[in-house]
Amino acid sequence: MKVIEAFARILSDEGADAVGVTVNLEVYVLSSRRWVRLASAKSAAKGIWQAKATRLRSGAFYAPMLRLTEAGNPAPRVLAQSGKLSYNATSQVLSVDFGQVERLAETAYPLSASNSRFSRIQHTVAGQAKRAEVSSATLMRNIALASNINLSRTTAASTGNATVATGNTTLLDTYNAEVLKLRSNEAKLQSQLSQKDQLLATRQQDLSKASSRIAELESTLAKSLANEAKLKEENASFSAAASHKAPIQDIAANIGAEVDAANRRLHDAQHGYRFGKIELDLRGSVSDDGQSMALASLVDLSRLSAGVALPGVKLELLPKRERPITSDNVKVPDVSGLTETAVRRLLQAAGLRLEPVSKSLGPKPKIPVGQAIQQSPKAGAEIARGERVLVVFATP
Repeated sequence: MKVIEAFARILSDEGADAVGVTVNLEVYVLSSRRWVRLASAKSAAKGIWQAKATRLRSGAFYAPMLRLTEAGNPAPRVLAQSGKLSYNATSQVLSVDFGQVERLAETAYPLSASNSRFSRIQHTVAGQAKRAEVSSATLMRNIALASNINLSRTTAASTGNATVATGNTTLLDTYNAEVLKLRSNEAKLQSQLSQKDQLLATRQQDLSKASSRIAELESTLAKSLANEAKLKEENASFSAAASHKAPIQDIAANIGAEVDAANRRLHDAQHGYRFGKIELDLRGSVSDDGQSMALASLVDLSRLSAGVALPGVKLELLPKRERPITSDNVKVPDVSGLTETAVRRLLQAAGLRLEPVSKSLGPKPKIPVGQAIQQSPKAGAEIARGERVLVVFATP
């Protein structure tokens, strides 16, 4: 014997074709007293599996003990342990067909030993031969046979033929056993059908969610495209407006109006500070007479080479004061070394408001914690009544 060829068809526990399942062909070696793998292969289309072993020891007079296994922990799981044998003496090829094997998957079970010497050997039954299906023609024939049996039993009972009645009873029992088997198969198929229906419902639900998500994304994409088109239109309009030269006097007046409006808001909110002199460096395209210009955009600035500057105009703006200093101004008192409570009382008495700020002096400060260490405006400065005085207090 030079070659062993093995064949099988691997099925799932539901009877479906199991494709891509790795199955090993093993032989029992007497010298090492253990199972040794001869070949390994994956099941192909329709669950068809076949493997060939060529590295065999010569001189065997009997067919070896073969089995099919799949990976398991701690020991391999046994799918099949017997098959149909065929030997070609000329080519010395032993062929074995394990038939159609159903994997038990989660329902695999350990083989119980009948003798104590085998109790330590781990053997998991993970497959079984597929049972033959009873055809509908056989079922109908058995139903007709049952009717004949009942008729024969009635005739036998009336004539007293005990032998015929006994034979009919045996046939009826056989029929009943087949009916029970068919009902069991029907229940199994109904269960599988129910599982398939549930799986189909789940897939349809997932498909519905995916369709809704796709519709939502398409709507979002349409809005994004519309916004992009609008931005492009606005950008084109802005670019056209930016390229138009405006009088420099008007540009300065517009900026000055914005600064004045900001100072009014600061004054109304009683923040105690305002914008003073502002220097502007306007860059862009200046007219030949120097009276008008078109301001450069960020895109224009980004396109400039290193060391290249755009022409421009420098301006100084002096915003008008909303509250000029009058005789109603008060002098800022010196609050150095006072606590926040004392500073607040002193400033209130002077008609001013406190804006406290804390500053950490570290773990070992030389100045007592909680005392004022800085102030703005400084002591002696004149400011309008009701303005804020910023005071910094020491903290650990």
